[in-house]
Amino acid sequence: MNNLFKIPTPAAAQAGVLKSDYGLENHGFSGTGLVYWNLPTEALVEEMLFRGEAKMSRHGPIVATTGKLTGRSASDKFVVREASTEDQIWWGQYNRPFNPESFSALHARLCGYLQGRDVFVPADFIIGGPKTAGQGWRMLVEQLSVGRCISLPSSATGGAKAAVFATGAYARIRRQFNTPVGRFEGVAEAIARLAGHTYIMDAARSVTAGAIDGGEKPSVPSAMLKYHCTEFGRVVANDAMDVHGGKVDVARYVKCHRDLTGAIVTAG
Repeated sequence: MNNLFKIPTPAAAQAGVLKSDYGLENHGFSGTGLVYWNLPTEALVEEMLFRGEAKMSRHGPIVATTGKLTGRSASDKFVVREASTEDQIWWGQYNRPFNPESFSALHARLCGYLQGRDVFVPADFIIGGPKTAGQGWRMLVEQLSVGRCISLPSSATGGAKAAVFATGAYARIRRQFNTPVGRFEGVAEAIARLAGHTYIMDAARSVTAGAIDGGEKPSVPSAMLKYHCTEFGRVVANDAMDVHGGKVDVARYVKCHRDLTGAIVTAG
């Protein structure tokens, strides 16, 4: 909201009560409207409702409309390429280099946009506290290294275990030529791959999760674990679909395969 008429807002009186000693001017911002520092949740809710930027549902939660551009695009991520980042980033399609001149131009546009506009700065709510201000990239990589060890590998491993249980049981019950299909060499080979890949996934997940539990932040091992577990998950889903064929509803395996394909190229 661009408060051109300087209308007093509900939290205007406490806007600077908790102001940081390291002001916006240190980041090159000047000419802004009123700067609201570290407002409590109640004051932020009042401000959102007053400015018409959100609504309160009848049960209490705040509801906001974000507009059209709501997705997260890996292609829109840029990192300034200079001396301190040159050898620390895996440059490529998803870590695109951004030259310092372009960053300066973008910063100038942001400064221009904020001219006369009220700004909210919840500095004390930064993950890790104020002492980690300016270390956003390090924080992001560390958090990703933890999440990649837990979320995607666990999901892929859980799906693989379910596929092994269901496919093994089906191969014993389903008969052809009065013989369980699990006795056929081609089916047995697929089930062996199912079990082997699932064992590898579960073992790798346990080792890396143990490192996290011990306080480590294994960024490289977690990235490798995430990739290989999701890739093995696709292989397991393929083998499970091959064994089940058209005899049962394979839609669950198709969905699992599709989800794992997306997981390989997302979430860091």
